[in-house]
Amino acid sequence: MRQLKDNIWKIKADISGRSDYDFFETEDEKYGVYFSQIDEYGMMKFVSPVQIWTDKQNPKNLFQSNKLKLEFQYSRSCYYLDKSDIIDLLTPCLRKNQYDLLYVLLDLTKGQFAILNSPNFDLKEIDSFKVQLALNFRYSYDQVTKNKISKDDSSNINLRKLTWHHINKLDNIASTVAGHLTEPRFRR
Repeated sequence: MRQLKDNIWKIKADISGRSDYDFFETEDEKYGVYFSQIDEYGMMKFVSPVQIWTDKQNPKNLFQSNKLKLEFQYSRSCYYLDKSDIIDLLTPCLRKNQYDLLYVLLDLTKGQFAILNSPNFDLKEIDSFKVQLALNFRYSYDQVTKNKISKDDSSNINLRKLTWHHINKLDNIASTVAGHLTEPRFRR
């Protein structure tokens, strides 16, 4: 996705004099993702409500988080899996007194979302609804933890096999993810 700080389509957002927002669009210009009010929740850790739009010339709002604030990480804030037509965002989740970042996969065509607990990996799309984990440590770990996490590098995930939920349940993600927070194991 490309970052467009000065061109946020025609979504009629009041941005004059503000710096607490950012806008991204997919390379094919199908979707625009608007981080509307970026707040710091920890040292250099940011969250924001998110809106997702389509139709650049006559924008239509497809999704707007009301209670949920999603992770903002500058150019690493959102991704687009174009073969699957999925917007990929992150959400911070408090677990065992530490924050984890969960991937939130939004299939806006079907009006559903899924969660993937693989915060130390980038998702490399290899085919429609298939991704490969690419190791990318977001945090500092001891060597034992790094070795344990690294075992999942290059593992493939069939996104169709994830548990998908109706998009209107996304604002209640904290209760939705309670049973999904196990360590990932995707061995080939």
